[in-house]
Amino acid sequence: MTRDIAAQTRKLWLQCFDDTEEFVDMYFEQRYRKENNMFETEQGAVVAALQMIHYPMTLFGGIAGISYVSGACTHPDYRNRGLMSRLLQRTLLRAWHNRAALSALIPAELWLFDYYARMDYAPVYTCRRYTFTLQPATVRQPERVLTNAAEPTLVRHKTFDREAYRYLKSRLLQRPCCVQHTEADFRVILADLEVSHGRLFTLRLPTEQDKHHAPVALAILYPDASSRAWRVDELTADTPAYARRLLSLICGELHVDALSVTLPAEAGEAEEPTGMARIIHLPALLRQYAAYRPEADMHLHVTDPRIPVNSGYYSLRSGQLVHSRQPAAETAYTAVTIGQLTRRLFAGERAYMSLMLN
Repeated sequence: MTRDIAAQTRKLWLQCFDDTEEFVDMYFEQRYRKENNMFETEQGAVVAALQMIHYPMTLFGGIAGISYVSGACTHPDYRNRGLMSRLLQRTLLRAWHNRAALSALIPAELWLFDYYARMDYAPVYTCRRYTFTLQPATVRQPERVLTNAAEPTLVRHKTFDREAYRYLKSRLLQRPCCVQHTEADFRVILADLEVSHGRLFTLRLPTEQDKHHAPVALAILYPDASSRAWRVDELTADTPAYARRLLSLICGELHVDALSVTLPAEAGEAEEPTGMARIIHLPALLRQYAAYRPEADMHLHVTDPRIPVNSGYYSLRSGQLVHSRQPAAETAYTAVTIGQLTRRLFAGERAYMSLMLN
């Protein structure tokens, strides 16, 4: 029965998404887990499904667990019947039982932002995009990014490289509100790069002992077959100079003059919405937020009809949280839905996620 459900879910994926057989095979071999699969059936057939994938995330000064919704789809013949809404409701309750802080997802199309908003998801994950253009001067006179005479080395990785993963992990952990990737996740990303004909590059410099090269920048790229262009879905570097040097060398390696780059937005930069989140375990999240923002002084009457245990009265003051089912005397509370509160808590945080196989 379990194998049949997996086979039916795979078949449904192929019916609903424009993915290659190679990608779907890779996903169901390496990412799919029966315990993470949520589905709805009609007459014994899977007609709606999604996967709940656990990721750690840097959040409000610590690490929190999120439940990422992957591959949410409904058979074309069964749409507009409320199946996905029912499935998402069950998914939220499962995430609560799994003690996830948040549920997160990336809408496949723009209109789905409004659809998921009805489930109290808020567009909190953002990015900035720009086009890196190789300048002739960069080719003729490479930018000096070293303190010695050594030249940086461009390395392409086709298999798992522990130094590359450790570097990516260390850099992701420095982002204050960012989905993290475990070593297992990184191996899945490498498998995805293989079937998608993508690339993983690092820029490396000799260490003082000159025994090996230490990464100082990393980029993960995917090809856009329709335009014969390349997009950089992850770029991180010790310095902006290292990042520019890495991109310049990649342009030379791929014989292109420009790359489309996606990065976390910095303060003051225009942000483009990419993903949504919904609070799952509200008391725990507010307790973490209160410690992270001790200056926060707020009194909230929160309603959450889909996870009723979140509903109640919350007061944050001096880094402490007070939670009750009844309002405190002589306290003025601001009424908010769980979706409105998600927006409020994440305002200005510039939450970021990348490499989600979306």
